[in-house]
Amino acid sequence: MKEQIETLVKLQGIETDASRIQVLIDQLVRKAENLETELKTAEQAIEQDTASLEELRKAYRSQESDVKINNDTVKKNQERLLTVKTNKEYQALLKGIDEIKRRNSRIEDEMLALIEQIEAAEKGLQQQNEAYERLKARIQTEKKSLQSESEQSRQRLVELGQERDRVAAEVPKDLMRKYETARKQDSGPAVVPVRGTVCEGCNMNIPPQMSNELRRFEDLKFCPFCNRIIYWESLE
Repeated sequence: MKEQIETLVKLQGIETDASRIQVLIDQLVRKAENLETELKTAEQAIEQDTASLEELRKAYRSQESDVKINNDTVKKNQERLLTVKTNKEYQALLKGIDEIKRRNSRIEDEMLALIEQIEAAEKGLQQQNEAYERLKARIQTEKKSLQSESEQSRQRLVELGQERDRVAAEVPKDLMRKYETARKQDSGPAVVPVRGTVCEGCNMNIPPQMSNELRRFEDLKFCPFCNRIIYWESLE
């Protein structure tokens, strides 16, 4: 029985290593996904700021068109001044021309403000693009490292699976069923040592008689408190 217990402990160690590596692989996958999300967020920010910049340029072009139309109107009205016959009509044209010029002056002030906004947006977008290229390069390097580590971990997982199958083949079927039952009933280890009279699985003191029986390794024992497979291990 001692040899069988040692085989179960070895099997459990392999499964523990495999679980640890699987957790590592899952972490690597999440890290890669987070890197993709980080890059995508930066891309979306650039897209949004590019769209905002285009809106500013569109507004500037619209006001530029309005100024041109107003200037054409002023020119036409100034030409009409030469042909009007009454003072009233002349004064009305002058008033209209002055109003259009004042309107153009307000628009031109707004255009100057837009130019400042456009220049600031262009500078900010250039900085964003430069930062994005640095981010992209860093993420590519990190992803290559994660991929390499993931491939090595997956290969090790395959090797552990093969080793697990080999060791499991050495365990009698009835003992394997008991091991599997103990393993499934709790998230912790299925096989634990008893040191002195203390079960290392639940830290409870087992009966003294059971402790004595464990030392002889005559048959399989289960902790009366946590139902794990137990074996005696010297305090030394």
